[in-house]
This record gives sequence, C-alpha cells and structure tokens, in this order.
Amino acid sequence: MKESASKKFKSNDFFNFVERYAIIWLTAVIAFVGWVCDQPLASFVVFAIEAGLILALYKDVMHVLAPAWFFVFARPNVDLSGDWLWLLSLLAIVIGLVVHFIRFRPKVFAPKNILKGFTLSLIISGITFAMGGVSVQGRNGLIVLALVALGLILPLCYLVLTATIEENAGKNLLEYVAMLVYTLAILILLQVVVYFARLDSFEAVKEHIRVKWIELGWGVANSVAPTVSIAIPVALYHSLKKSKFAFLHILFAVLLYAMAFVCTCRGVIIIDTVAIVLMLVYVFIKTENRLQSAITVGLIVACGIVLIVVFREKLYSVFDEVIDRGLKDNGRFELWRLALERFAKKPIFGVGFDYDMGGLVEDANSTVPYYYHNTPLQVLCCMGIAGFIAHAFLYYWRYRTFFASRKNPLVLALMFGLLMYDAYSWLDRNFFLVPSFVIMTILTLAADKAAPEGSLTPLSVRLIKYIAFMRKNKQEYIREETDN
Repeated sequence: MKESASKKFKSNDFFNFVERYAIIWLTAVIAFVGWVCDQPLASFVVFAIEAGLILALYKDVMHVLAPAWFFVFARPNVDLSGDWLWLLSLLAIVIGLVVHFIRFRPKVFAPKNILKGFTLSLIISGITFAMGGVSVQGRNGLIVLALVALGLILPLCYLVLTATIEENAGKNLLEYVAMLVYTLAILILLQVVVYFARLDSFEAVKEHIRVKWIELGWGVANSVAPTVSIAIPVALYHSLKKSKFAFLHILFAVLLYAMAFVCTCRGVIIIDTVAIVLMLVYVFIKTENRLQSAITVGLIVACGIVLIVVFREKLYSVFDEVIDRGLKDNGRFELWRLALERFAKKPIFGVGFDYDMGGLVEDANSTVPYYYHNTPLQVLCCMGIAGFIAHAFLYYWRYRTFFASRKNPLVLALMFGLLMYDAYSWLDRNFFLVPSFVIMTILTLAADKAAPEGSLTPLSVRLIKYIAFMRKNKQEYIREETDN
C-alpha cells in the first residue's frame, strides 16, 4: 500500500511538472519548426494568438513570457523585408490586453509597481533613449518616431508584466524563468546542429568554425555563444539537488561552455572560463552530490586533456584563426574612438541611434544602427551624459534587485548568467538587440518578484514618503489643536 501511494505521489509530481512547463516546451517547438522550415511569419502569428489567449483567459499572465521569450529565435536567415502582413496578428495581443484589463483591471500605475528602483531606472533610461539625438538636424521623422515609441513602450511593457503577474509569484516565477533559460539553450543547440548538418561536408563545418561563420538568422556566432552561456549557471544549479542524474546537468553546462569554442568567440571564451571555474567551486561547496560531481568533473577534465593531446594538430587547423587573433582588438579600438568623437559633438543627449544608420554595414538604405561594440560608449555616443547617468542607475538597480534575494541559489544562478551576458556586451553590441532586452528584462522581473517587499524602494522615494507622512501628521495635529 505504501509503495503504491509513493508511486502515485511520484506520478502526480511528474504530471504536475509537465503541466507546469508544457507551454514553454510547445512554444519552443513552434519556434524550432518555424526556424527549420523557414516560416518565421507563421510562428509569429501563432505566438501572437497564443499571447492574446493567455492575456484574455488568465489573471496571472506568467505563461505569456513563453511567446515573448521565444518569438525572436524563430527567425531563420531569410529576408523579411516587405512582409508586413504578420503585423496584423498583433491585433490578437491588443484584443487580449483589452479583455484582460476589462476582466481583471490590473493596477499598472500603482505606486507599488512604479516606485521600485529597477522600474524607475528603466523608465528614465527609456526616456533618455527616446531623447537621444534630440538636437541633431535633418533626421528621418519616421525613424525618430519609431525610436521614441521603443523608448516609451518597452518600459510600459515591463510595468504591464509587473502588474499582471501575481505579487507572490516569487519561487514559481523563478523556476519558470529558469526553465525558459534551459529550454532556450537546448533550442539554440539544435539550431546549430541543423545549421551544420545542412552544410555540404564535415570539411565545410570545420571551415565555418575556423572563420567564425554561424548565421542563424536571429543572430550570428557572437550572439549564439553569450546567449547559451546564460544557461550554464542554471544547469549547475540543478546539479546541486540530490539526484542520481545530477551529472547530466554538469555535462550540459560543459556542452554549453564548449559552444564558446565552436563559435570561436574570444570574449565569451574568457568570460565563461573564469565563470565556470568559480561556479564549480560553488557547486562543490553546496552540492548534495559531491562525489558524483567530483567524478564527473574529473572525467571531463581528463577527456579534455586527452582530446587536446591526441588531436592537437587537427584542433589547431580548426582554431588557428582565433589563436592567431589572440587579444587583438579586431577593429574595436577604432569604433570606440569614433564613438567618443561623436559623443563630443552632442555631449548632453548624444547623436541618437539613427545617426549614420547603415554606416556600419556600408548600406545607406539599411536601418541597422551604428554599433560601437561597447555598451557604455554606445550609451554615451547615442544618448549622451543624460543617458549614461540613467543607464548607470539601470545597471545598479538591475543587480541590486538580484542581491535583494542573494540567499536563494536560483536567484544567484540567474544573476550570474545575466552578469556573464552583460559582461560580453561591453565588447559587442548585444545590450541593444531585441533578444537581449527581452532576456535581461524577464530575468530581472523574476528577481523583482522574488525580492522581499519594500527592499527595492529607492532611498529618494522613501525620503519623499517620509516627508509626506510627516507633513500629513503635522496638518492633522494643527487641525486637532484648532478644533480644541
């Protein structure tokens, strides 16, 4: 009888697990199929309808994070110019939002949602983004309008998510976002496998790795490597729990680490190498599977050494270019110098993201911004001193939000993944890409919901509240004295 009850309990746990994350997995499958079949527009339509239904049917819209998380990664290497009909599918999201607001009346602009450090810093950063280049003459009005809309709408989206995901989501949201991270890493690995499988030969695969040519549509090698790296701390977090299969999570983390070498991304190789050593030390201190973890890591290191020794000549033939490049700037110093020169022209609000648009890709008709491959310099150049100060607060409050729950290992795992991703953006353009904004915002949202109540209120807001409280008490005291 006890054995039967135990089996039933485990069975219920399994079905609850599947039910909880089914939407994530189904959404990832849709993204993968759309990507493989070169049908991103069909995927976008399905995601929009999915998001609309979730918004319309549920008071807690946590599941809407799945289509928001995966929609960008459904885009293969196909030209989408001129295909605007899919935008009609966004009506599903608009209708879903309208129904949600009518049915559940979320308080988007409630003080508890707005008066938090990260939320305020995101709003201010959005305003400085919209104001970037405000004093530059001869700008394209439509592009300026699009930039202003982005700067104002994206913080509003964060506010809506904050108000429509239940206040005590805490642990549930953290685990849900961790599954999003884990599943995305698997999706990208599968995309890379398909990309290589479509090449003519194994020699072609080696050549693509050697010359750093991986083009998945939504991103290139320098986007793939840092994105999958976010899942390394999450995989190692899962290896902490008592389990016979904890070693699988360590193997997965090492596989994700190896992607930095497959992408021959020097910045990610350096960042991930330092990070994975520190994280493994943490794992050995905290794990409930110390012997299993030690054996797994020992075997991985031994296999790695044997692989390098035995196949060193073949490996060098693949990685000779990245080895020869070493720590060379690869043109970044010139980009950074150019960013500072342009900042000097418009130091207060910068030159804007539309300045010399298409210049980096040498296409005057392109709408690709001029990326300077360094987040602080990009902010200074495009948003000036105002944007730099705003983004300094954004960085501070992003990580302050995670530190509020630093005793939670899963919060630390997500923070470390974000930190690795953020660190690489100082050497590349990732911070200002759409997938990056979605990833960074959703990770921070999870930490926000897990933080103790009141721990994320800025000192300035507390001071204003205190002054208002004292003034109110004083007025009540004067009124009572007058009555007496």
